Amino acid sequence: MKNVTMTSKSIPSKGVLKRRMRVFAHDEDGSLIIFGIFIFGLMLAIGGLSFDLMRYESQRSILQNTTDRAALAAASLTQSLDPNAVVQDYFAKAGMSDYLDSITVTEGVGSRRVDVNASLNVPLHHGNFGVFGGPENQNDTLLVQAESTAMEAIGNVEISMVLDVSGSMGRYSRLINLKTASENFIDTIYDAAEPGTISTSVVPYAEQVTAGQLLLSHYTMDESAHNRSFCVNFAEDDYNSTALSTTAPLQQTLHFDPWTDDNYWNVNNSDNNGTLRSLVCRTQASREIMAWEENPATLKAHINSFYSGGNTSTDVGLKWGVALLDPGTQGVLNSMIASGDVDSDFASRPEEYEEQMTMKIIVVMSDGENTRQHYMDEPYRTGDTAIYRYLDPADNMIKYSIWTGPGDPDIDPTPACKAAGFDNCKTWNQRDKDWYLVNDDQTSDTPYGGANATRMTWGEFWAEVPVDEMTDEFLPNMGGQSADISGINAAAEDHSGSVKNARMAAICSAAKAQGITIFSVALDTNDAAAGRLQSCASSPAHFYRVTGAEINFAFQAIASQINMLRLVH
Repeated sequence: MKNVTMTSKSIPSKGVLKRRMRVFAHDEDGSLIIFGIFIFGLMLAIGGLSFDLMRYESQRSILQNTTDRAALAAASLTQSLDPNAVVQDYFAKAGMSDYLDSITVTEGVGSRRVDVNASLNVPLHHGNFGVFGGPENQNDTLLVQAESTAMEAIGNVEISMVLDVSGSMGRYSRLINLKTASENFIDTIYDAAEPGTISTSVVPYAEQVTAGQLLLSHYTMDESAHNRSFCVNFAEDDYNSTALSTTAPLQQTLHFDPWTDDNYWNVNNSDNNGTLRSLVCRTQASREIMAWEENPATLKAHINSFYSGGNTSTDVGLKWGVALLDPGTQGVLNSMIASGDVDSDFASRPEEYEEQMTMKIIVVMSDGENTRQHYMDEPYRTGDTAIYRYLDPADNMIKYSIWTGPGDPDIDPTPACKAAGFDNCKTWNQRDKDWYLVNDDQTSDTPYGGANATRMTWGEFWAEVPVDEMTDEFLPNMGGQSADISGINAAAEDHSGSVKNARMAAICSAAKAQGITIFSVALDTNDAAAGRLQSCASSPAHFYRVTGAEINFAFQAIASQINMLRLVH
């Protein structure tokens, strides 16, 4: 080994050392390498984090989608499987069963809510980033959480179908097309419904609406009440309200014929025998309201029984349709439940207007203008007439006698006569020729049937004799007991189309003000009638103007809209 001897010459002087240190301090060779290494490391970190975040987002998307699908499927009210099992099956098929944390199912009346929670940890492969740490300080993972809530609620639906069955509906297959459209509408509505959620009332209308004996028996009638037919004359103010009182007396439409004249009806015609030809209030069951029904087959059978005939009164049809949706009718419905005429599922109906889970729907259709509505006014609605009736068993004919003398033939004037000091006192019936026998066109001392003849009220009389026959044949021979012909004709009054148009507008406004949704359909009609139906609808989108078989598409579109409104997610 060679010895090295350090001398003073081999050690730099202080000055040299300072110069060398100064040169080294200013030397920049190699500095970019250090910066490059720093940048490269940062790029690796950012790139790695981006990769981890992409994996995180991919897993989050899969987990959230699985959670959403499972919750929606389990919440469906048409789903017959257990909601918990449905959720678990969705996660199993996605290969994510290990990540399902909780399932909460809340069942309600007509509703189901499903809450699903799931989570997983995505490992960080390129660093430890505490800010993304998962539970229990797992700082090397990213926590993915997914929550989903789905609710399906079938709201209760109350529907009134107000359908035109006037005479013009018999033309161009209109009634046939209406029946088809209504059947398809009912099928579409009820196919998507749970039992007990939809009640439907069908209101056929022409000149009048036949409520039917059952329904009308739950209302209070005025002194003109009878059991021959069952319609109501509404007052003008009734159209400003959706309610129909069950305690305030309603004016029942008289059973009468304002159309037939003596060319078609004659008291001497034994084949007629007092049968009216053209009634204002129809008596057939197919003309009656079907209230609060839920059986589709029953509803369709009723609609299929419709026939066309009569004037058009859309205002009266709407009044009844709206009244059957008004909460004030709950007492009537509950009474019909008690008698077994309405299903007990509807015990709380019609629901209050504020009930958020209930929709109230009117579907009204017409093929034309409002025309005339006849009614009988006082003093020829109630009280006794001077006309007596006798059903002769010899020929089974109704025979009419008219008292033409003074006073009242049912009150014996003899006591008063004797009390006045007269000896030669006679009853009214003992007077000569004071009876006019209508069937034989002659006078008599006694009426047909004698003491067996019965005095008729105005309601009873109009139920057998048309107004024109009364004014043509009876009235001219009623002597001192008669009113003039103009008086009788004035009693048989009618509401004109313009009056009915105003009433229709009023009831439509009242219904919409209460939140009732109105769909209207104008079939083969003119611009004026279509305009009134459009004004009645809840919006232009709720109005359909159609021709012919297009009514089926309109009713299907309405049914689809109702079904979409029913489902709340």
